[in-house]
Amino acid sequence: QKLPFVNVFGVSNTGYPKLQSFSIPGGWIIDETTESYTWFVRKLKETFWPASGTGPKLFVTDNEQASLEPLKVFFPESERALCVVSEVIYLHITTY
Repeated sequence: QKLPFVNVFGVSNTGYPKLQSFSIPGGWIIDETTESYTWFVRKLKETFWPASGTGPKLFVTDNEQASLEPLKVFFPESERALCVVSEVIYLHITTY
């Protein structure tokens, strides 16, 4: 069985004028269901942003429908954007 990997990283302007990216957590989930993403997003929130009303300003996703609802529930103030680059990369990786 293939386990989907959820990769989370951040971007900061700490190194102004250059943006710096950094890895936060990552993890394998059993499948790409709302239940699995809910577990992952809940743990992400509890671990890195436990205070109410805190969290990232933006989540960029591949528009996996199962991941969108947990993000709305646990990070209601955060925006969500679609990353189409991930789909292009996936298409090229699967050909090799």
